[in-house]
Amino acid sequence: MKQYLSIIAGLIVISLLGILPANTIAQEDTTSGISHGPLTGEVSADSATLWARGSEAGTITFDVFVGDNHTEVLLSVSVDVNNSTDFTGEVVVDGLTPNTAYTYTVSHDAGEETRNGAFKTAPSTDDTTGIDFVFGSCLGGQGYCRNPETGWAIFDTMLAESPDFW
Repeated sequence: MKQYLSIIAGLIVISLLGILPANTIAQEDTTSGISHGPLTGEVSADSATLWARGSEAGTITFDVFVGDNHTEVLLSVSVDVNNSTDFTGEVVVDGLTPNTAYTYTVSHDAGEETRNGAFKTAPSTDDTTGIDFVFGSCLGGQGYCRNPETGWAIFDTMLAESPDFW
């Protein structure tokens, strides 16, 4: 039985390594000053965590907007990044409205460009609104799913479903 479990554990590790080849995890872009991200996580009804990694020491700024209207910044949060933070900036934005779509830009003072992110806050705890989400697994295993010239076509299909999150 132990030998059987060891074989299964080994196969799981091998399959996980095949799922996330190093060249698909992140693409470095030194013109923006941001080498990884942005990413959004820990989204609740009134807050979200925003994350990005810089290509060098400096200040990363997250500007948050309601919807996709980038004319009026709802809030702006900056964080200093350096070698001790692994050039990673993480901020929690709170005071947000439940069940609301937000977009944000992230910039690094060492770069000329910004990157974009988006999220939708969860409904309030007393709201019975349903949510729609999509799920994917085993992306890129064994070299399938991704055309090197056009990218991951499955993401366009997933996005067309207009999920609340994925």
